[in-house]
Amino acid sequence: MRPQGPVHSALAAKLQAHQDATEPIQSWEDLEHRFLYGEGYAQSTYQSVRSAAKIFFEWTAERYGAGHMLHPVEIRPAHIELFFDEQLKEHKPETVVTRVRQLKAFYRRFTALFPLFD
Repeated sequence: MRPQGPVHSALAAKLQAHQDATEPIQSWEDLEHRFLYGEGYAQSTYQSVRSAAKIFFEWTAERYGAGHMLHPVEIRPAHIELFFDEQLKEHKPETVVTRVRQLKAFYRRFTALFPLFD
């Protein structure tokens, strides 16, 4: 007999969300659609988080992924530190710090949606 009821439904929904969270990323649009759309950001916040995330994840594609972005669950602090250091070579410190803050906002939301990855 298959379990039913609200507890089972809630658990099934969480497991499905975690499975969805670990599916491979095919493109920036895929990442944006799965992890940024519909998160309730104000327009200006959405644009700044989107911009920083796009710059970062496209950087991961160039640096590590042979053209394929790393998945958000594959990112480690060392990736962000190297990104920060490389960005400082081309941009003002204030710009780089702002990008890293926006990445933190992206990951705060990501770990709120998928607490197993916190």
